[in-house]
Amino acid sequence: TDIPTSVSDASALILSAATKIDFKPAPNFNGAPPPLTARLIDSSTDVAITGTTKGADLLSGAQAIAGVDVSGAHNGGTTAVSAAAVPLNTAVAAVNDAPIASGSVSLPPVSSAEQHPPGDTVANLFKPTYNDGTDQQKTSLNPTGSVPDTFAGIVIVGNPVPAADGVWKYSTDGGTTWAAVPTTVSDTNGLVLGPNAKLSFFPSPGHRGAVPPMQVRLIDGSTDVPLSEAVTGASLVGTSRAIQGVDVSAARHGGITAVSAALVPLDTSVIPAEAPVMSGVPWGHFGNDRIYGPGGRPPGYLLGTTVYRSLVTDQVGIINVSADAFYGSAADQHLTYEARMASGASLPPWLTFDANTLNFRGTPPESASGTLDIKVIATTPDGLKATTEVHVFIMRQPSDLLSLLRATRANNAPIRPPAPPRPPAGQKPPAKPPAAPPVVKPTADATPGHRAPPGDVAMLSQANAATPGREGFGLSAQLRDQTTAGRLARARALLDALADAAD
Repeated sequence: TDIPTSVSDASALILSAATKIDFKPAPNFNGAPPPLTARLIDSSTDVAITGTTKGADLLSGAQAIAGVDVSGAHNGGTTAVSAAAVPLNTAVAAVNDAPIASGSVSLPPVSSAEQHPPGDTVANLFKPTYNDGTDQQKTSLNPTGSVPDTFAGIVIVGNPVPAADGVWKYSTDGGTTWAAVPTTVSDTNGLVLGPNAKLSFFPSPGHRGAVPPMQVRLIDGSTDVPLSEAVTGASLVGTSRAIQGVDVSAARHGGITAVSAALVPLDTSVIPAEAPVMSGVPWGHFGNDRIYGPGGRPPGYLLGTTVYRSLVTDQVGIINVSADAFYGSAADQHLTYEARMASGASLPPWLTFDANTLNFRGTPPESASGTLDIKVIATTPDGLKATTEVHVFIMRQPSDLLSLLRATRANNAPIRPPAPPRPPAGQKPPAKPPAAPPVVKPTADATPGHRAPPGDVAMLSQANAATPGREGFGLSAQLRDQTTAGRLARARALLDALADAAD
């Protein structure tokens, strides 16, 4: 019989010493449930607990009395009920729950002329279909509950592709070498691949159209259930291992195993390498009763591109990836976007991605360097996917240009033209050229056309001094702190300094 959760001091449940108590966990629960709270009863005969029932009466066997008031003066003192309460705790040991697989996966269409199709990693393909929420039992009320396991890989259990269509292949070295996925795989003879292994389809010459999908089960990164002999899901995490002949049949998938009960299909299609395209006609019949689109591709395709962007360390930057980076007949559909590193890892913590605007925003730390290789994955409502590669160059803001100019001249001294050569003996030196007209030093409200004296870059230092605490910041940051007039004055002085320093 369930103990009501509404019990209290004013409405307690009395259980005699011979009554049994047990905890029945809900399905998949593990950890420590909140404790029961109980007061103790003695076997006295001179004080009633409820009605005419005394503590001694509870010794006669298993009994339960609901709705008893033991609050206030009904406990402690000269009663039969203890003043202090005793908690009753228990714990439920965790067992692994198999991951939940859902949806389907598609590789981008492969050209019939493609000899080395790049494919994609197991993690990029199947991680979106993975869920281990059943193992999420840890809460604020249950701090010892289990947490989900990470995605650890797949086991291929079906490959019905005939040789006339082509071959599904896998690579454990990033695509340098490829091996065929056996057509004999099954639940009793599965091919296990780690998340960093790659999968691709190599079409047979002349094949066109859809490719029969492979059937795949997902593997979680648990440590307490073996996958194959001493191999657990945890030993696959972050690897590109391949293990053949793994039995995941019957009780070896679903339940408390590391392998999903449901299957995820992986399909693709082969498109013609070339096809005639009629100018001015977006779609039409162009022979063999096949319908081709721009570029000779069939309807319903989506492709990505490659874009290059840059960010500057210690400056807030926004990178826009236009929706035009994805093209094809499916690009007009409502696409959803996600972004991650090319390796499959999450974006660095200082960089965020807005899937609605296709914008990245972040401030690279001073320690950042090199190039961030990111991929943005677009998905159609039908599950068709395409990837655009985004290569972000991390640049450093140069020091204030004044300090760079100082490296060319000591103390901002004007550049003096070289002395003219001495004339041969007996000849007069050439006449001196006429003196240059005087020039006007610019001020904050100087009019265009005025020129600063050669070498006069002191205004840059004065502008720095006018903004205390900004002397060590880059020129862009300093300019943002100026008024319009100050920016004009600084720009003129900068141009004068550059012209004067030029050879």
